[in-house]
Amino acid sequence: MRLQGMPARTEAWATNLLFAVVGYGISVAPKYWDSLLSPKSSPVSKGEWITVAVGVALAVILYVLGRFLPNERRNTIEKISKHFKSSPASQGVVRKPQ
Repeated sequence: MRLQGMPARTEAWATNLLFAVVGYGISVAPKYWDSLLSPKSSPVSKGEWITVAVGVALAVILYVLGRFLPNERRNTIEKISKHFKSSPASQGVVRKPQ
């Protein structure tokens, strides 16, 4: 069902932000590995570490907000589930066309 598979808007933002931070981290990783292997190379700057840390922190905050703030889609799914759990099953009459 399409309603169940879609995340909240803030969760989608968190995912996009996290992928952007991972991409940035991948671009910084060779610099980090190079600084580990040869001391003469330039180390990863504080600004680069801060960018990664802030990006991950914002992604986590957005994800948590998306999970715990009221969500119209989640409320609708809960109402539909309650309806089908509490309502008795009914059988419709199907007639064969003549």
